[in-house]
Amino acid sequence: MLPRLRTGADGAGATQAPWLSSWIGHRLLDMAETEARRRGCCQIVLATHSFQAPEFYRKLGFEIVDSLPDYPRGHQHLRLRKVLDREDVSSRKTGHIAV
Repeated sequence: MLPRLRTGADGAGATQAPWLSSWIGHRLLDMAETEARRRGCCQIVLATHSFQAPEFYRKLGFEIVDSLPDYPRGHQHLRLRKVLDREDVSSRKTGHIAV
């Protein structure tokens, strides 16, 4: 039996580039982080491209943990992660959330 993941994963692509520079993008990710913490996740993982929004995510505490060069051609596919405070999730149940 596989252990349940304690990771929130970006699967919906809810924060597209036009929204990212506004307060809406910040608010959406804040809500996703709050829900991830509520469900006991210890990290959030998301994907973007080098031409989209990596700096937006870095400003919010995400780090690039993986990149696929030349996808799409001339750019990179990036995977980013934000580790949530361990003390906030240590006593909560295990959970998985797609954000």
